[in-house]
Amino acid sequence: MAQIAQRFRSAIWISRIEGTQEVDGKSILGILTLGAERGMQIRIRVCGEDALAAMKAITQLIDENFHEE
Repeated sequence: MAQIAQRFRSAIWISRIEGTQEVDGKSILGILTLGAERGMQIRIRVCGEDALAAMKAITQLIDENFHEE
């Protein structure tokens, strides 16, 4: 996800639905610190000039199960 996020100029933040911690979606370490596991709901917040394209790319990655299957 961080690799996809880094392609965009927009700021991207990720958090777990039940948590308050929000991390930089462009940071691999930040994403790992969330401790989000398969099946958990996450919140993605995007802000910037290419926000729509960024959200679309991240959503597609999630919909494709991170290319794991």
